[in-house]
Amino acid sequence: MVRLEPKYSNNRFYKKALKSALSLVKNPVKLMGLVDAVSKKAQKYKTTVLKELWHSLSASFRLVKAYAKNEYRKISGQNLLLIIAGMVYFLTPIDAIPDFIINFGLIDDAALLVWILNRVKLEIDTFIAWEEGKTAAAHKDAQVVTDDSTAENMQ
Repeated sequence: MVRLEPKYSNNRFYKKALKSALSLVKNPVKLMGLVDAVSKKAQKYKTTVLKELWHSLSASFRLVKAYAKNEYRKISGQNLLLIIAGMVYFLTPIDAIPDFIINFGLIDDAALLVWILNRVKLEIDTFIAWEEGKTAAAHKDAQVVTDDSTAENMQ
């Protein structure tokens, strides 16, 4: 079971989000749907409340999608559950501070996301490096194909 930090261990909304994360991690289709919904909601706050965490947050979205597609598995189960629970919590409008309370509703969401993203920073950095390596390999493969095509056309 995922160990919670003392300040979140008594938060019933986070406990409920964690329980949802436990079932979502087993269902790639629902997991992809969660990421899409959270990403859509987060886009609205990209330049305000979530501005400082956007790089890590968007990387966590890509990480969970890659996990759901079975493309990336180099993350501990505990940290994956933390990220997914954070997404569930962020998406849930009724939590410690309900989202409909203008100017305050996302404070608890952002605080929880900051805590989670700081806790899983190494995992996210490792994922970003994996993505960059994958992109570099794709560019290299494309260059080889282009070079081969050019050589064939010259003959």
